[in-house]
Amino acid sequence: MLFYVLVSYYALETSNLNKKEKGFIYASILYLICPLDLIPDFLPGGYLDDMIFISLVFKVILTSDISLAKEKANKKISEFYR
Repeated sequence: MLFYVLVSYYALETSNLNKKEKGFIYASILYLICPLDLIPDFLPGGYLDDMIFISLVFKVILTSDISLAKEKANKKISEFYR
């Protein structure tokens, strides 16, 4: 999970993503930190909408050419676990 979070962060830094992909990632991050949800979290299945947004962001990240971001993420993880 840490790898994907770091890849998301570094992918936003690089110019390999187009504006649509970057916009989707930013919008998903804003949705996840926003207190208003499509399905309130206190209801059964309340985290389902959050998981859908996270999985869609991962799909965008994994299908994009972000090899530089993946290299930076691997380097940072190896620094964490020294």
